[in-house]
Amino acid sequence: MDAEAPKGYISDENARWLIRAISADGVVDSESELEILLRSMEKATSMPASLSAFALNQVKVVVTEGSGPLANGRVAQKGVVTADDVIMLRRVLYASSGCSGLGISRPEAEVLFDINDQTAEAQNHPSWTDLFSKAIAFSLMAAVSNFGVNRSEALRREEWLSDTSTSVTDFIAARGGGFRKLRRLL
Repeated sequence: MDAEAPKGYISDENARWLIRAISADGVVDSESELEILLRSMEKATSMPASLSAFALNQVKVVVTEGSGPLANGRVAQKGVVTADDVIMLRRVLYASSGCSGLGISRPEAEVLFDINDQTAEAQNHPSWTDLFSKAIAFSLMAAVSNFGVNRSEALRREEWLSDTSTSVTDFIAARGGGFRKLRRLL
């Protein structure tokens, strides 16, 4: 992720490589590999929605099957969303928002709906209902289709942010009126 520009950008290709490297049959092989996935997501400023949907699916495996690396070291309740599951779901959702602000993509929402549908009759932890309803509301309000941008757009944005050739004062002055107009607007 930090090896090539732009820093913090996970491309579709990198996401597919990471998923292949840490999973077998769509399930992460170990807790340490899951942690690599989550830390990569948390450090990223941009990533494809497929990567966060993959991470959410790891929680779904624990919830629906009661197994997987997330189930190690705790009692997983097959068919029930526990408080630990909600904490992990929240971690994935916040990690996938990067610096763009919280939004829920369609692939993420589909995983959340799958979890909800498969546990509808269960005694889920109350925090699940809160997280699920807010996440789905966010997905509808934000209408996020994909967090990631292509590499050339990410590079263009990084270059623009790095450009210090124009000062804020010069920018406002060039727009006619400088700070006096700005002060009247405020």
